[in-house]
Amino acid sequence: MEKSEELVKLFLRLNGYFVVENFIIHDGNSKDIDSINKIIPQLTETDMLGIRLPFQNEKTGDLHIANHKKIVLNKPLIDLIIIESKTGTTNKPNKTWKNDSRIDNIKYIIRFFGLTDNALIIEEISKNLITKYNYDWGDYSIRFIIVSESENEYYSKKGVTYITIDEILNFIIETRGKSWINANMGIASQHQQWSIFMNKIFIIANKKGISNDDKKLLIRKYVGLTPVLTK
Repeated sequence: MEKSEELVKLFLRLNGYFVVENFIIHDGNSKDIDSINKIIPQLTETDMLGIRLPFQNEKTGDLHIANHKKIVLNKPLIDLIIIESKTGTTNKPNKTWKNDSRIDNIKYIIRFFGLTDNALIIEEISKNLITKYNYDWGDYSIRFIIVSESENEYYSKKGVTYITIDEILNFIIETRGKSWINANMGIASQHQQWSIFMNKIFIIANKKGISNDDKKLLIRKYVGLTPVLTK
């Protein structure tokens, strides 16, 4: 997993999502299956799948750990998300989401989530997702989300949820980083068990004596993201 994708994974983790990374969609009907080694080729891959339960809440004492309002649903449904992480100026969905003939890829993901084993309902959900990019069914919300440097107005209007890199950095630095300072609890909670990557991000986010813009530049440098000029 690239560091830019790890940043997205960290953002989801901080907002209460359980994440499956680098989800492969296999092609069991392919004529190219290696019959000797039993190797099944890939159809495509999605960067992350996530699930967040409707009453997720991280509370310690009188404090509630802050979430990002744009990613977290404002309705009590089980939130299932399909994430594409983009870098550079790219901000459009991949081919699966722009071609009805690839709907089997969406069905594969819905079966993996395990909402239902009813083929007609899986078809219904998949058809709505590939045209509207989000769909509520029963107790579930299913959303397609793109993380990118900028929002694509056309696909946003069609229903794609966009989270920008800058929004993620602002959340980590200004909301999660400062929340402990504002509560007079020092610069951060204790989280030495976290990965080297996560700890490095928060070391930068809680760094004293530099501006938030400089913190964002340092995180971008560590993650391998350069500022992108957009129209």
